[in-house]
Amino acid sequence: MFVADGQRKIAVFLLLPIGDTLFTTPALHAIRLDNPDATIHALVFPANRAILEASPDVDGLIDYPTRQDWARKWGLRRFLGLYWWMNRQGYDMVVEFCPSIRWLTFIVNPPQLPLKKRVDIPFPPLFWLVPSTARQRWWRRHHAVEIYNRIIEEGLGLKVRQDRLHLKLRERDYEAAHAVLTAHGANPRRQRIIAIHPGGEGVSGLKRWPTACFATLADRLIERHDVHIALLGGREDQELNAEVVAQTRRHDRILNLAGQTNLLASAAIIEQSQLFIGNDSSPLHIATAVGTPVVGIYGPTNLYNYRPYLPLEERGRTWQVVTPPDYQASSFFLGGQPAWRKHDDRSGSIASITVDAVLAAAEQVMDGQVMNIDALAALTAALD
Repeated sequence: MFVADGQRKIAVFLLLPIGDTLFTTPALHAIRLDNPDATIHALVFPANRAILEASPDVDGLIDYPTRQDWARKWGLRRFLGLYWWMNRQGYDMVVEFCPSIRWLTFIVNPPQLPLKKRVDIPFPPLFWLVPSTARQRWWRRHHAVEIYNRIIEEGLGLKVRQDRLHLKLRERDYEAAHAVLTAHGANPRRQRIIAIHPGGEGVSGLKRWPTACFATLADRLIERHDVHIALLGGREDQELNAEVVAQTRRHDRILNLAGQTNLLASAAIIEQSQLFIGNDSSPLHIATAVGTPVVGIYGPTNLYNYRPYLPLEERGRTWQVVTPPDYQASSFFLGGQPAWRKHDDRSGSIASITVDAVLAAAEQVMDGQVMNIDALAALTAALD
C-alpha cells in the first residue's frame, strides 16, 4: 500500500464529464483518508471543477483547457506554463481516472524525482478499437463508481469504505439558490418544488426525452400535486427549456432557471426540492448525491453503469428509473460500438417512454416506493 507521509504530493487526473467526476468522489475520499497529510492536486476542466471546489479531499484544483477555452482564454505560452508548473511540483504519485492523457504523467514527472506510484484504469488493450463483449462483461455489470473504485483498490491496495457520492455545498451556494428562487416567486419552505432537467449531452442527443413530454408531465404534476416546477440547466439548455415552457399550460407554476445559476447553486435547489426528474445526466447524479429522491429517464445508456448510485447502507432511499418498453442498452462505460461507427440506438427510442410511465414512477417515489434490485435485473437481463 502506498502511504504519503509529510508533505508529499499526489496528482489526480480528472479530465472527465461532470457526472463521472462525481462518480470518482468515493475513491478520491479514500485516497484522502489514507493520506491525510499529503497535498492532493486535481487536474480538472473548468466545466467539472465545481464538483470539487469545496471538497476537503483536495488541496488545489488545476484548470486544464478545453478546445473552447483554448480559443477564448488560452494560448501556447500559458499551456506550456501549465506543464512547467506541474513539472516543478515533484509529485510522488499520479492517479489517472481519465485514460486519454496518460502521456501527461511522463511530461510532468521530472527525471530527478521518480514517481513512487502511478495507477490508472485497467482497460483491456485496444478497448476503444475492438469491442469484445466476452472480455467486457465485467465492465457492463458494474456501476461507474465501482469501476473508479477499482483503480485504487487494485492499484493502491485501498478499501473504499464510504462509497456514497461526495458533494459539499457552501453557505453561498444556498444563498444563491434562495435568491434565484425568490426572484421567481418560490420558497421551498412554503411551497413544494419538483426539479426537472430536460437536457443532457452525450450519445448524439439520444438521452433526451422529448420536450413535449416534459411539458405534459409538468402540467400533470402541478394539477395533481399542487407543486412548482423548477426547470434546471445551463446556458446551453435555455432554448430547450424555453420549448418546454412554451408547451405547458401552467406557466404560473413553472420556474425556468436555465443559465441563471451555477452548478452548485443548482445542486442547492435540487437538495431543497421534493423530487428530481431528469434524463441520465449530471443533475440526476447530483440529486442522488444531495439526498433528493430521483426519477431517471433512460434511453440508450446502460443502467448497470449509470443508474442512480446509492451505497449499500442507503439503498432504502427512494429512486425509480423508466426505460423504453423494448429497452436494450447500446451505450456502456466500456464497449458497445467501435470508435469509428456511428452510434446505433438499439434501446427503442427514448421517445417511446410515455408520460403516464414517468408520472407513475414519480408518484411511486413520492409515496416512498423503491425500485429494488430484482426490478433492475429484469430490465437489464438482455445486456449480456
